[in-house]
Amino acid sequence: MITLCSVNDKKRHRGTCYCTTVGNMPAQYERLECLVPTRELVNGYKYQGKGEEWYTSGYRNLLKSKWADVKHWLDGLDGSDITLLCFCREGNFCHRRLLAQMIAKWRPELEIVVH
Repeated sequence: MITLCSVNDKKRHRGTCYCTTVGNMPAQYERLECLVPTRELVNGYKYQGKGEEWYTSGYRNLLKSKWADVKHWLDGLDGSDITLLCFCREGNFCHRRLLAQMIAKWRPELEIVVH
């Protein structure tokens, strides 16, 4: 199962946890650089009033630009429990939902839970 949640929601962490955020994550979490949004995307959405469509388009383009690494990561998923972490609170717009959509498209056999 792939769980996507906040780093602060520890009761939902399953298996190996990976950082997918621009910010400084606690050192125990390996960062998956191919899934990390740019600071420009995060700041544009959070502080410059750019909308969800702008962010979604930018993040999808970013994943396309890193596709070789993203595809390698996707191909390596073996069904083991992992958790993809960022700092966004549950219920807020977040790249976790975009990641879940991408994983579901390319690896539909995997169970995905987004918080």
